Amino acid sequence: MNNNLKQDIELGEKKVYVYEAQLQGIHCTGCRNKIVQNLTDYLSIQSISVNIISEKVLINVTNQGDIQDISNKIRSLGFKVISEFEEIQLFSQSKNSNRKVYFKINLNNKKDGQQIDELLQTSNEDLKQKLKQKFSGITEINEQSDKGIICIQYNPKATKAADIHDFLQQQFLNSNIDSNPYIESFKKPKSHYQATKMRDVLIAFIIMVCFTLFTMVLPHFEFFQEIALFPYSMNIMTIYVIIMIILTSFTMYYFGKRIFLNTITNYRKYHAMNMETLVSIGCFSSLLLTVFLLLTYFFEDYNEVLGSNQLTDQQKHSRSMKISEIVHMMESASLILAIITLGKYQEGKVKKSILDMTDKLFPEDQLLKNTQVTIIEPKNKKFDIDNQRTVDVSYVDKDEFIKLKAPFRLLNDVTIVQIISSNIKATDQILYGQNDPFVVQKGSILRSGAEIIEGEAIAQINHTIEDSLLYQTSKQLNLAQSNSESSESGISALLKKLSEIFVKTIIIIATFTLIAWSLIAIFDIYQIPSSCVWCFPVERFISVLVASCPCALGLAIPSVIATSLNLAMKNSILIKKNTVFEKIGKIKAIVFDKTGTLFTKANKVDEFCNLSDNQFTDSQIWQMIQHVEKDVNHPLAELLYKEAVQRDCSTFKSDFQLLANSFKQFKNGIECTLLQIKKSNKQIKVLIGNLNLIRENNIDVSSQLIEQIQNVQENGSTVIIMSTNQNICCTITLHNTNNLRPEAKQVIDYLTKQLKKEVFILSGDSKQTVNQVGRHLGIKKENLYGECDSQMKKDLLISLRQNYKKEVMMVGDGLNDILSLEEACLGVSINAKSELNLMASDIVILDENLWKIVYIFNLVKRSKIFIYINLFWAFSYNFFMIPLAAGCFCQYGLKVSPLISTIAMSTSSILVVLFSSFLRCFEFNYRSVGLENINNNEYQSITNSFNKLDTSKSQDEKQVIINMSNL
Repeated sequence: MNNNLKQDIELGEKKVYVYEAQLQGIHCTGCRNKIVQNLTDYLSIQSISVNIISEKVLINVTNQGDIQDISNKIRSLGFKVISEFEEIQLFSQSKNSNRKVYFKINLNNKKDGQQIDELLQTSNEDLKQKLKQKFSGITEINEQSDKGIICIQYNPKATKAADIHDFLQQQFLNSNIDSNPYIESFKKPKSHYQATKMRDVLIAFIIMVCFTLFTMVLPHFEFFQEIALFPYSMNIMTIYVIIMIILTSFTMYYFGKRIFLNTITNYRKYHAMNMETLVSIGCFSSLLLTVFLLLTYFFEDYNEVLGSNQLTDQQKHSRSMKISEIVHMMESASLILAIITLGKYQEGKVKKSILDMTDKLFPEDQLLKNTQVTIIEPKNKKFDIDNQRTVDVSYVDKDEFIKLKAPFRLLNDVTIVQIISSNIKATDQILYGQNDPFVVQKGSILRSGAEIIEGEAIAQINHTIEDSLLYQTSKQLNLAQSNSESSESGISALLKKLSEIFVKTIIIIATFTLIAWSLIAIFDIYQIPSSCVWCFPVERFISVLVASCPCALGLAIPSVIATSLNLAMKNSILIKKNTVFEKIGKIKAIVFDKTGTLFTKANKVDEFCNLSDNQFTDSQIWQMIQHVEKDVNHPLAELLYKEAVQRDCSTFKSDFQLLANSFKQFKNGIECTLLQIKKSNKQIKVLIGNLNLIRENNIDVSSQLIEQIQNVQENGSTVIIMSTNQNICCTITLHNTNNLRPEAKQVIDYLTKQLKKEVFILSGDSKQTVNQVGRHLGIKKENLYGECDSQMKKDLLISLRQNYKKEVMMVGDGLNDILSLEEACLGVSINAKSELNLMASDIVILDENLWKIVYIFNLVKRSKIFIYINLFWAFSYNFFMIPLAAGCFCQYGLKVSPLISTIAMSTSSILVVLFSSFLRCFEFNYRSVGLENINNNEYQSITNSFNKLDTSKSQDEKQVIINMSNL
């Protein structure tokens, strides 16, 4: 809490209080104006806001004693006060009660700069005073004066972000207020870094051309021999040598400075050694040898005759060979850095092509097509528009209404509350891969990333941009990618440690090589194939250092994982952690939830029976259901809420009101208390759930009804029961045979028969229903568990791991699966619409297709093959290249110079990354594993076979439905 701001909310001796009340009878703008005009006599009222749709009144007052008089005044105007004025606690620490938004002020002139310096100082009393006088809902203000950013935390019930934006725009008339970080998170980084790299590549290429020309091409021509020795008066320091020294010095400074400093910093601070360490030692050794040769040859030849016509051919040849050796060492030092620069650039391009797959998954040009939205203020409950304004999408708050008109890409999660055009269609390609248009109906929930391609509608905001599914998914994907190169556990940690040991080992081998060849030269054990006997040991030393390639080891796994993560995302699978690639091999059992996992979300209510004995109409029952299920994150809750909306029910014009803090959720259902408005706010205790919930609350149920419900459940159907004040109110039947995922049986067959995994079903549904589903899917009866709450699911997973030594993959979709998703070795969520599920799961299947579970196993299997090939190459390269660079095969005429060693090292790293990118060509072939897509006829045959599992019970079910309808 910002204590200073809490004190600032007082106006002199007056403190502003924010109150909200629920009314009935507000139908249009005339009603709103009537309330506002008749309350202007109260001097303590600072502001009044009337919401026509929700029929709520929000007032800011300085005198709490006027609240009761204001309430009575509203009643005298003919409006009914359903819920009395309650104070809104502005400084609550609850995440759901406060929101943060950011405003960046783009300054256009010096005057603005002076203004912002005054307003954005540490005290900024002037700005705070203005803001809190205007907006009582603001709870905290933070600012970064140097960047011109203001962060404001506020209560959306009392204040709207769009209003704050408009106010700040008035304060800074000559400036633009924009650049919200929620929008910035979807934007790609600027390409300045890549442009800088390209400049380095061009310089490195020019240096390579110069050295190639002066050291490899020109020396083969006779005329260059005299040029290389000119002038003789300068001894060994000829113009040719001086030019090479200047070129080498520039290369060492420009390309070597960063590498040398990084090497020193890493070792001093972290005692870490890597590829840069080897390159630094190699370059520095080559440079030292160059200086040594320059000094040695200079003093050796200073007494020679200094005239071209006085030098013998032998002397000229000797001096030419000495200059050649000096230039060769400078060439080695410079080209090592130049070639590494080119290699890193090419390696970076290949790695970038892997990461660019993410840009294709979340294309900026498509996502940010509509950063401006139109907020509307309805003038009646038919959603006729009274006022509208265009604002940045980041400044739209929850429950506000926006106008959607094709073409429009959503960045918020919304519910369609009114269809304006005759028809409205949308696609959801980014997250769910639904390229085909689908019809949007009133009550439909559209997730962020969906695109309206036809029609016009009014939508209500369910989640602001920072809480939307698209934002959360993008954030989780970025986190997964940042972790893809982390080395905190498993084989990645082993390779990181191995790379560190490898570098130290290479330094030891190189040192041993230097000593060995030096001893060979001293005792003349072997005829060294070089004109400079003492240069050869140093060359072998440098060659070993630069030929070894710890980068190939370091890239072997991260490059494959990065490709796999993007490939999975391309197929609507979000793999959040790279530990999935290690853990999936340990999986012995796969546990499925039933509702929403093995079964698609039910898209319709098959049977509805009103058992309230005329106490409530069907419409009233669905109004109550809508209030109860509105904010419940479960497939059945979404179905019931959608059904209520389609039956033209609305919480905005309902006969009932949800009593605050009365909502409770149990393993078998939901309990809450509603207020019946037309009966003097009579309290109604509502229970919605299965038969066990009804029994647990000691509600009287006839044996006939119990028998009928059980018969329906034994046929695989789900029965939802609703009670009001301890009396059965209605039953709702869902025929699960219509909702069984068409791929479920074949996927489970593949998991059990091909992958040899044991499959379980855990569900909160009745045991009879779970057993019926299990029989059809071919799952052993002892692996079927019904009537399980979240804790029971978690306990079973613990039991499987401890008692049966089985690591488990949990596949679930609802809030009651979160504990088990966290407990499982691998948690797979097929409901990306819950932020909690996103956080609890290791893998999220965005398009809710069970084929993707099989795809995960196949993708990881293929990824491991690529990892093993990369590791084999990395170890094989070093195994053969290091002895070759050390000169072990010189007697056979096989040796490599430092230059060739550097090229080989860079090529090795590039090949590893390039080979990893080939994984992108992998496509899961259903036929290759005996899993073919099921067409409509096959789906119908599966459904029919499910219905025919017990023909006699099918007839009983029909009779049950008739009997339940007659009750």
